Amino acid sequence: MKHGDEVPSSLELFQLKTRLATELAGVSHLRPISDRLQRDISLPALLMQALQSAEDISESDFGNLQLLDGQSGSLKIVVQHGFQQEFLNFFNHVHAGQFGCGVAMQRRARVIVEDVASHPIFRGTEACAAMLQAEARAFQSTPIVRRDGSVIGMISTHYRRFPGLGESKLQLLDLLACQTAELIEAAEIERMLRQNESVAAAAQLASTLAHELNNPLQALTNLMTLLARQPNTPEAQAWLNMAREELDRMVETTQRLLLSYSHQLYSIDSKTKTGDTH
Repeated sequence: MKHGDEVPSSLELFQLKTRLATELAGVSHLRPISDRLQRDISLPALLMQALQSAEDISESDFGNLQLLDGQSGSLKIVVQHGFQQEFLNFFNHVHAGQFGCGVAMQRRARVIVEDVASHPIFRGTEACAAMLQAEARAFQSTPIVRRDGSVIGMISTHYRRFPGLGESKLQLLDLLACQTAELIEAAEIERMLRQNESVAAAAQLASTLAHELNNPLQALTNLMTLLARQPNTPEAQAWLNMAREELDRMVETTQRLLLSYSHQLYSIDSKTKTGDTH
């Protein structure tokens, strides 16, 4: 310590230790998400873990996580904790600018409402009544944002009584939202890869079928030409027998390839069901 520097008081040291302990505890809530990103876990399970981490960080009573529905352009609840079905039905589809989470999506910035009964967004509305009936008097909504700046979801934590959210907790919620955006993008990439595998398998089947069936088809064409020219000759029966053999070969080849293809699709589909939602 340089000469003239003030020695921190016991109270200041205590406050510093408390702040560091709080921040370390908050970071520990982010670790499950980071760990699970490295493992084969479904997207719904990861999103539930993200919501639980948000609730732990912000010490909330309830929570929900929404994803942007590409067709309707609305936020749709995908995982939740503590809410009754009536609340979930009311807020299941939220458009930009609508309610608190919709405003957060529109602004691409967090919205905090400490009391829905007195806030301009909610005061006197059906949404306010739904929130109060659920005992969710206060909430915060943090956008889940892609690297390109587009909002793809929302993490909202709700409170019977707002506890206050310090800067360190808000920063942790932002980090959590970033982690969640990464896992959603990873799931989308995985799903695209699985779809590409299906397309590649179909293309391979078509190519193999064309190759395998070309020879017997050419043989059948030649045999039919001979039969048309000499229908009543002794050789005609032999040609018919050969034609039947070629047809049997085609049926066997087709069945074998289709069976192989169905196994490939089953394998890809199984991976997709457990893997496209990583």
